[in-house]
Amino acid sequence: MTKREIDWRQSSVRRILFALSQGLDANAQQFDDGGDVDDALEYEDDLCGIAFVTAQAYITRVVADVNTLRGHARRGARSPISKHELLKTANPIVGDTTLTRMQFCDTMANYYKHRDEWDDWAASTTPTARRTTELLQMAGFTEGDKHLCTTVATLLFGNVVVKSLVPLVDMLSSWRVAVIASAIP
Repeated sequence: MTKREIDWRQSSVRRILFALSQGLDANAQQFDDGGDVDDALEYEDDLCGIAFVTAQAYITRVVADVNTLRGHARRGARSPISKHELLKTANPIVGDTTLTRMQFCDTMANYYKHRDEWDDWAASTTPTARRTTELLQMAGFTEGDKHLCTTVATLLFGNVVVKSLVPLVDMLSSWRVAVIASAIP
């Protein structure tokens, strides 16, 4: 086993998502105590968005691990696998959408980071903006939808309300194991 095959990041990602989940708990308590509904919804959406950015960083590192391992596997290096190909691999489609869990994580991270720059989805000019908005539209979302990060988190976790972001760690790490196994025979 090489050091790239060991999931060194799982523990830190779990701690980050646990801390974000504590923020969700505090937000729910503040809402229950009569806090402003709009503020609570925005805060919850921000916490979910930050979780997706954390997931995207993990995903990017997994792609690097897979391609490094493929380069070292057996004799001769193999061509790298793109991130977008790996995102479609070894993880289920979410609900009635056409996107996998990992595609949603990556897409929502991009959406969260850049949403304020994209006034008009149809006029998206950068490749990342186009790809992100196209994937969201393929999944049935529109630019008028509010709190997309929270909505997608509820889809991923199968809940009506997002109570914890920690289950995302298990989704990420099981995907990592599967893509490494499938990419390196």
